[in-house]
Amino acid sequence: MTVSPDEIVFPFNGDDLSAELLDWAAPARNLENVNYITVATWKSLRISHPKCPPRDLSKLQTTQLDAILEILSYLHPIELMQVSRINKTFHEILHSPIADATWRNSFHIDNALPRCPVQSSGQRWAKLLFGPRICDDCGKPNTDADYTIQRRLCALCMKKHIRLHVPGYPIESDFLPEFYECHIAAEFYEFHEAGELGAKFRSFLDSEKALRKETRDLADRCDQWACGISAASEQEYAAMLWKVMRSVEKRLSAEGWDDWDICNDWSGIDNTSLLYRIPRLTSRRWNRARPHIIPIVSYAKAQRLVRERELLISKRADAVRRAAILPLRTRVADSQHAHYPPPHTITAFPPLAQLINDPSDTPLAAEDPRLHSALALPDARTFIAAWCAETQARLAALLPAADAAADPPQALERATSVFVALGEGGWSVPAGTGVPVIGWAEVRAIVNWRHRPPDGDSERHFQFSALGSASSCALAVQLEMDPAYATIAQMDAADARFVCANCPSGMSGRQGRAALRWRECVSHDIEHNSASAVSHHTRSWRRLTPLATEDVRRREGEDDYSLLHMWACTACNDYVPGFAQRTDVVEHVRTRHNIQQPVDGEHLVSFKLAEHPRRRPALVEGTHPGRFRCNRCAHDHPNVVRLFARRSIIPHIANRHLRDVVGEDDWTEVEPLTERLL
Repeated sequence: MTVSPDEIVFPFNGDDLSAELLDWAAPARNLENVNYITVATWKSLRISHPKCPPRDLSKLQTTQLDAILEILSYLHPIELMQVSRINKTFHEILHSPIADATWRNSFHIDNALPRCPVQSSGQRWAKLLFGPRICDDCGKPNTDADYTIQRRLCALCMKKHIRLHVPGYPIESDFLPEFYECHIAAEFYEFHEAGELGAKFRSFLDSEKALRKETRDLADRCDQWACGISAASEQEYAAMLWKVMRSVEKRLSAEGWDDWDICNDWSGIDNTSLLYRIPRLTSRRWNRARPHIIPIVSYAKAQRLVRERELLISKRADAVRRAAILPLRTRVADSQHAHYPPPHTITAFPPLAQLINDPSDTPLAAEDPRLHSALALPDARTFIAAWCAETQARLAALLPAADAAADPPQALERATSVFVALGEGGWSVPAGTGVPVIGWAEVRAIVNWRHRPPDGDSERHFQFSALGSASSCALAVQLEMDPAYATIAQMDAADARFVCANCPSGMSGRQGRAALRWRECVSHDIEHNSASAVSHHTRSWRRLTPLATEDVRRREGEDDYSLLHMWACTACNDYVPGFAQRTDVVEHVRTRHNIQQPVDGEHLVSFKLAEHPRRRPALVEGTHPGRFRCNRCAHDHPNVVRLFARRSIIPHIANRHLRDVVGEDDWTEVEPLTERLL
């Protein structure tokens, strides 16, 4: 062997080779190919090696090959890979079969290194552990080593590879070792009667299992070794990156960039390849990385300005909605409640939209005179009225042809205008589901309650309920009204009570059927109309007699809206658009505005929402129904109707009216239900 001394350079005894390793492991500086396990191992190796001055290597060219190989066997595998790249002569020596022992001995230098398996050559094992992250077949970068098959293969090559040589398992790629074992077992059991042949198969199968276990154990050790090095390297890299990023922040801040723009997109800055694994940010490195960093920070600044503008507009719109609810409220006919303007509509009013979209950065205050001037314009109410007319026309178009031909406001006031409110997103729901709403007043309450513009037309949020409309017709017949022209106001004025003839006794309560108002009857039919509720496919309602209705009204009491979050103060907008209970608003008026006797409608107002007051319906037709009226109570208090059960009427007369002898002449039996009208 002849080696020129000028060609012999051993850089592993010189300066740090991290950059050289990156260049060697990543052709054209492709960082996806860098094996950072090699970088971390080399760094720890260089720290452990003492510094030594250059030596005279002139005698190396006359040294015997065996001696050279013996010397090289004391080097680390990474150092052997570097020596093989010194010149062509060393490359031929270390890649020849006679150097395999040298490669294998190099893995004993470090006790933490996975030992080279018998099935693999030392040079091939070193390449698997410390070689670049490139697919062995197609050269695809960013390919990790698979220590089970002892190769680097990307997913595509793993799938297309014709044969994968797992040590001891030359099998097809579409089959797993378990299938191969089953095949061997089948062969064994087929010839189990042949003693010698069976013993050979048994021995072969045991050796295959042992080899597989050995392969898996080696793969587990390699994975643990690689994960340990990677975890330690990542911690060190994170510390280096944090230090570098702090330097980047200082340089960008000195140039006038906002701190929020710098810190908000660290994920884009720290991925810059020029900042990879450098101990500190030098001016030269900064000048090279700056053209890549400035566009990232500029984009972050643009996004921040967009978000700030959207937030400013959102706050202005909230201020407009809070200020517009009280002055633009609309009183609900024949009710103590009021409608507030649709939040998504009032912000579209041109004078208000101009205030919201003002190009300046000034926020919109609630006491801004421009805001109050725009709300005082008569065009504001006209704008809301136009929205109401447009929405009514869309809803009326959903009604059957006979009702849709009428004037929309008039058609939506009929008792048969029953809709089902769909979900927030406007998706289609099956018939008979959703929230039943009757007439324009309830539809408007739900639209306002959503506090945001619909995704599309009103028909995407509401659908006509033929089932609810048919129920309203049946109830109108019970009230002896023309079902085609009965209005919601007429049905409400009748204030009748009904019981469902389809519900068995005890279904709606433990003691009997519940007495329902006509709106509750419509919801009852819609909710119980399903494939399982066969008994409710045909609607059947029975109306309570006048005396039974009066008794039910007495037991129900008046509707209590005080517990609903629908109240607001008229002197300020502290409780809009998020309303509160009546007691909270009354206390607010007393303490904040020093008004000790607040008056509904003057100092506090209630708004019409989709929620109705919860109440417990009175029960009729139970085990002990109330069918008997005391004659003495009827004489003394003719306007108060109270019905007793048979077991309670006698104690009532004896105790209340002091009668020692009580007979049937002291009470009157009342029929609670009218005859069913077909």
